[in-house]
Amino acid sequence: NRGPEVCDTVDNDCDGQVDETFQDQGLGDACMVGTGACAAAGIRACAGPDAVACNVQPGDPAGSDLCGNGIDDDCDGRLDEGHDNLGMPCSEGQGACRANGAFVCTQDGAGTECSARPQAPVDELCNGADDDCDGQVDEDFEVQQDPDNCGRCGRVCDLANAVAGCEAGECIIDSCLEG
Repeated sequence: NRGPEVCDTVDNDCDGQVDETFQDQGLGDACMVGTGACAAAGIRACAGPDAVACNVQPGDPAGSDLCGNGIDDDCDGRLDEGHDNLGMPCSEGQGACRANGAFVCTQDGAGTECSARPQAPVDELCNGADDDCDGQVDEDFEVQQDPDNCGRCGRVCDLANAVAGCEAGECIIDSCLEG
């Protein structure tokens, strides 16, 4: 029963060759379908009497891309979308505790977080810095009345032959010494 060759793994035209007219469509060649994590490898095979197609289906995409795994998890041809701040600079903490870092992937890959780890606060010093990291500078010191920090940190009122004081940030003589 000689007839036209169709793609069905049978020698329909009785010429000793099977599906020879479909070689130009890549019959038997390796093929890939899908992209990213959904990609699947297969072989181009008969997909009906006059068609050839890859014999596998792509996998199902994940809901979103995981951060930093180098895989297109949602199979849309782009890596790590939704994590636009990855690698951007960031900081944590305030005052002397402030630390700089960059946004990195969270351990579970679901998002990003700042890699900066703030320093631990210390007791406030009179030094022009926020040592205790509460957003206030030198708040424990009264530079308007403290003769050891008069007007500014570290300015000591030391007057010859006098007991020094501090008033309105200026050194004053509280009393005179004998002699």
